[in-house]
Amino acid sequence: MKLQGTVVMLISNAGVAPSGDFKQVSETDFNWLKKIKFDAPVNLMLMITVGFIVREKLSDIFTQHIRLNLLKLLTTEL
Repeated sequence: MKLQGTVVMLISNAGVAPSGDFKQVSETDFNWLKKIKFDAPVNLMLMITVGFIVREKLSDIFTQHIRLNLLKLLTTEL
């Protein structure tokens, strides 16, 4: 089985922003914003990447399993 398609772009459309100048933003607000605007998209891309890798490996394992069972079936006497 060949996997099709890839993720080429991830857009963070959270629509959140602190009010005021950068100097006025508290550390708590900055960390909250960073979690939404940076950490979440990065973590999502990591999950997608790991998912593709796992799916590819499982596909390879499943394909090998089917081939071995077909070979056994074809080489056994009925």
